[in-house]
Amino acid sequence: MVMPQRHNNTFMGDPFRSLMTAEQNLVIKEDKLAELAASTGTYLAAQLKELSDIHPRHIQNVRGRGTFLAFDCANADVRNSLLSNLKAQGVN
Repeated sequence: MVMPQRHNNTFMGDPFRSLMTAEQNLVIKEDKLAELAASTGTYLAAQLKELSDIHPRHIQNVRGRGTFLAFDCANADVRNSLLSNLKAQGVN
């Protein structure tokens, strides 16, 4: 006798991953993590925009949503210098 089985896609892998994802979603909702990311991102974007006014060669075109933000530098040399200085300050 052939027993029916549920097919799991490659993104979830197995039933355990489905349960784990459901639990993660509960934590995200209960701890209001999406709202926290939105407010933190709003603050960070405002600070980056303020810095872009002060240092327009280093920070340009601030954009993004939540904590998924980006900005441009004038050129690769400016970008590399900025990255080196941030790493020297402990930013990884």
